[in-house]
Amino acid sequence: MSKKEKKSLFQRLTKLFKTGSVVRRKVRGLDTTLAAPDKTSSGTLLFQKTMSPTYSAITSTAYNIAERLQRYNDFNAMEMTPELSAALDLYADETVASDDKGQVLHVYSNNEKIRETLVHLFDDVLNVEFNLRSWTRNLVKYGDLFLYVDVSPEYGVQHAFPIPVNEIEREENYDRDDPFAIRFKWVTGNKVLQNWEIAHFRLLGNDMFLPYGSSVLEPARRIWRQLILIEDAMLVYRVSAPPEVGCSTSTLRTCRRRT
Repeated sequence: MSKKEKKSLFQRLTKLFKTGSVVRRKVRGLDTTLAAPDKTSSGTLLFQKTMSPTYSAITSTAYNIAERLQRYNDFNAMEMTPELSAALDLYADETVASDDKGQVLHVYSNNEKIRETLVHLFDDVLNVEFNLRSWTRNLVKYGDLFLYVDVSPEYGVQHAFPIPVNEIEREENYDRDDPFAIRFKWVTGNKVLQNWEIAHFRLLGNDMFLPYGSSVLEPARRIWRQLILIEDAMLVYRVSAPPEVGCSTSTLRTCRRRT
């Protein structure tokens, strides 16, 4: 395959996956498809005129990057607590538990060729039997999971590599002509990745953390930090308290005065 054909394939993938899923809605009696909109799309014009300023303000200021990184650091420290580590293991084990045949994933399709292609992708290429548990555990731990998808024009998807959550950012609403466009910025490599190059899994449910997900550890984060402060305070007291060896309960006050 020539370089021109490779470039054409990647351009088509970018156009196809740039806006994510297809959204259909009815606006004032007009059935509009908001998928890969162009400048003349009535849905895009409506979004730009009515919703875009508000949405832009929310997405640009609501989520602080430093706070996000602090949350990830807290989740790493929380994993050192045995009870929380066991809870993450339980989530991962239950999510990818195998059936009575020992299989984690089943593929069903009326088209045999499609079924064989997907089975080859999940079993031989992605090796989900081995990787799925670790991916799931990181997902429930951080609330986000980023996989870099290595695509070859000749062979399709070849690999999927996990990227540390603190090294990548999700960018939305950066294109005025395409309000639903999504891309990713790899901070460490200083590289912009298109939507089809990154598989972003996230646990939605708490809008405060959009466009990222919310970890299952988030509700216990405040309690965990209080527990750590209490343990540190108790340790400081034990170290700095005066010795009380050899003192009975009745003479405890006398011993303290002497020391």
